[in-house]
Amino acid sequence: RIFLPYAQWLAMNDKFEQAQRAFQEAGRPDQSLFLLQQLIHNAITENRYQDAGYYYWLLAQEHLKMACEEQKKKAEGKGLGNREGRLLKRFLDFSSKADIYYAFNSIFDSETQPFTTLSPQEIFDTSLFLLRSLSAQGYEVPYGVSLTYCLYALAKQCRELRAFKLARKAFKRLSDLRLPALWRRSVELDNLMIRTTQFADKEELFCPRCGSANPLLSDDKLSNCVVCGHKFMYSFISFETLPLVEFKLTNDLTDEKAEILMKEVPVIGDVGRADEGIEFTDDGEAQTLQIGEGSAEPETGGGGGGGGRFITN
Repeated sequence: RIFLPYAQWLAMNDKFEQAQRAFQEAGRPDQSLFLLQQLIHNAITENRYQDAGYYYWLLAQEHLKMACEEQKKKAEGKGLGNREGRLLKRFLDFSSKADIYYAFNSIFDSETQPFTTLSPQEIFDTSLFLLRSLSAQGYEVPYGVSLTYCLYALAKQCRELRAFKLARKAFKRLSDLRLPALWRRSVELDNLMIRTTQFADKEELFCPRCGSANPLLSDDKLSNCVVCGHKFMYSFISFETLPLVEFKLTNDLTDEKAEILMKEVPVIGDVGRADEGIEFTDDGEAQTLQIGEGSAEPETGGGGGGGGRFITN
């Protein structure tokens, strides 16, 4: 009785986050979700995309909380159908939108504000993250997010970062979109200039799992490796691709034991696979890998020796 009118008073006095929590305390999660949806719509309409991303994150957390409560009810035999699955699906959808709006805020500001603190590499990586996310099959571009802004920001940085092949792809997609009048002449001129460059990118994206080279923007695998299907992970500070590989624990290994193993310092020295005749040594100046039987010292003379093969770095 007390929290509901208090939450309404907070909402009327622009204290929305406190009002959202008060609606939860009052046992009215429907009013809390409605308030968040209104805040999201207003933030997008006013081009406050970072705020929209934050409200979407709150909305995702609310659905995750409801999914956990539904799981407890199902354990007690009080759950209703597949409501838990629907709530988890909404949680994933809202989390993805929160990431997209958060990233798009940087691109929008870099194109509309007179100055930006982002480096060309950061704008380049953020644009790639957005295009990979927005190009997912069956994924509708969220309200307020512009593919034109993403492609234009990417194309502008490609020339400076010598990603000429990617620049051609970006300009080709831009030609199919409706451009603002202020951008049209610049895009047409840059499109002609980029055709005088080599058809190659200075750098490629290497998969941290299999080591395969991936195109910077793939039409098929999107945010996954084109060879092994590994999903790339991003830093949400600069949106660069992180060299991280997901792994799963075996059933007989507890989380506590896994943490202990990960904190251990790996032993580097005369460690190898004796059954296969492989020996690795590191003397601080050079790393030597010996394959086969023989002396640990590489041959310096002509012929003879221990018969082992050496790879020195």
